[in-house]
Amino acid sequence: DSDDKDALLLDCGCHWGRWTFSAARKGINSIGIAPSLTAVIAARQIRRRLKLPRRFLVGDCRYLPFRDDTFSDVFSGSVVQHFSRTNAKRACADFFRVLRPAGNCLLQMPHIFGMSCLYHLARLKFRDGHGILRDQAAASTAVSEKSTRANSASSGA
Repeated sequence: DSDDKDALLLDCGCHWGRWTFSAARKGINSIGIAPSLTAVIAARQIRRRLKLPRRFLVGDCRYLPFRDDTFSDVFSGSVVQHFSRTNAKRACADFFRVLRPAGNCLLQMPHIFGMSCLYHLARLKFRDGHGILRDQAAASTAVSEKSTRANSASSGA
């Protein structure tokens, strides 16, 4: 249970409210925000059944509709990795804007070599356009080209 009566958790990308409800059961005041009206309606229906006084809003994690320094904690579970790098930076900037000084921000992200991540990267044919895979491919290509040039020079071609 929460010892801090002023604690307020923001669950960004809450969907049906799984983590918002989990926090509520621990006695933590929480608000869930999701971009989907359908998800927020589902969360509100579950809230009524569980008789938990939580709020759910339709909104965008990149442009949070809250004042600066509102939340003691911000959580986002497996949401930010779906954003472009620009939008991920925008969302993180807004997380820290609404977070109180000395607050906690927890972003759950998949491991790049985890099975789920590898599955989705395979679906994209291992093209993400920005990250580690492009950097590794570029480095591999540079090494390969350098090796080819060295072999050609030594063979007199």
